[in-house]
Amino acid sequence: MRELIGQVSENLKKTDFDTLWKGFHRYPFALYDEKKVYLENGEILRDERFFGNTAIEYEGGKLAIWNIEGEPAKEDAETLTADMVHEMFHAFQYEKGEKRFPNDLKTLLYPSDIENFNLKYIENKLLADAFETTDLPYKRQLLNQICGLRQKRRELIGEMIECEYFSETFEGMAEYIGTSALKILSDEKYTQRCKIYIRKLRDLSALQFDIRRISYYSGAVLLLTVKELGIDFHHDISGAKQPVWGWIADTLSPELPKLTEADIELEKALIKTRYEHESEIEEFIHSFESVMDGDFLITGYDPMNMIRVRDYILCKTFVRLTDNKSNTAESLMGQTLLEMVPDSENRVKRFFRK
Repeated sequence: MRELIGQVSENLKKTDFDTLWKGFHRYPFALYDEKKVYLENGEILRDERFFGNTAIEYEGGKLAIWNIEGEPAKEDAETLTADMVHEMFHAFQYEKGEKRFPNDLKTLLYPSDIENFNLKYIENKLLADAFETTDLPYKRQLLNQICGLRQKRRELIGEMIECEYFSETFEGMAEYIGTSALKILSDEKYTQRCKIYIRKLRDLSALQFDIRRISYYSGAVLLLTVKELGIDFHHDISGAKQPVWGWIADTLSPELPKLTEADIELEKALIKTRYEHESEIEEFIHSFESVMDGDFLITGYDPMNMIRVRDYILCKTFVRLTDNKSNTAESLMGQTLLEMVPDSENRVKRFFRK
């Protein structure tokens, strides 16, 4: 692990943070496994602060952290460095007073609407085309069509579309920064990563319906694309309210591409995804070992590993609940099924454990 930390540190020295985003700078980082946290200078035992890949408060400052699940020797140091720059950009966002966080619990209520998903799938494929083309006028035309599609989708789902915009702002911007850092370190690995992201946008899979997750890729690819057109989306993060898409949309002239009816295969994929989510929750209900009634608020969670079906949320890795009566919090590791107050984003009336 020490060798890996040394490699990442050396790679970070090659990265011009201020070029990636004005004012952005290096932050301390740590790698951790099941038992230990490996800081740049020293080690500590792992505690509940170290969960997932993110940026946390640590000793009065921000610390970027990354979970090493396998053997450190098998990690690619350049790719890991890019991922760490992503997390450092989150530290920068926090430091600058970022307010445009995605409302993950609201996003779980995103409408399962086939017409909207059909338009969004068309949009994702146009974005992939826009990234790949070297014809700059055509690139702008495709972005204009994406803008038109987003206006039409807002008419369909209203303010819920902002769940996408804020996920693209918080996570997509960080992924754009990390991917740009990878280009500095290795053109080959940058190209490979972009090909993966383009494939994700085009593939007809359950990812098309996972709004928060796909916004990582759409946000990063969008920013890489508009940068080639010379569209300036850099801005002062402090106090900003408009999502990054707003800076881009203001430079575009919305138009609609020729539209078709919902793709039959897309509709089948949506039905399959709904069925799988319902089955996971039904299986949990039939096999739980304990249940707790009460009045709780969700105060911590892993946004990448949660699904919601009607008034049930399955948390697959971690959730922290605060008891409204006692004002005490409990962190629940592993799978937990929450039964929500009807239509509530964060109020829990019962939870189940295996």
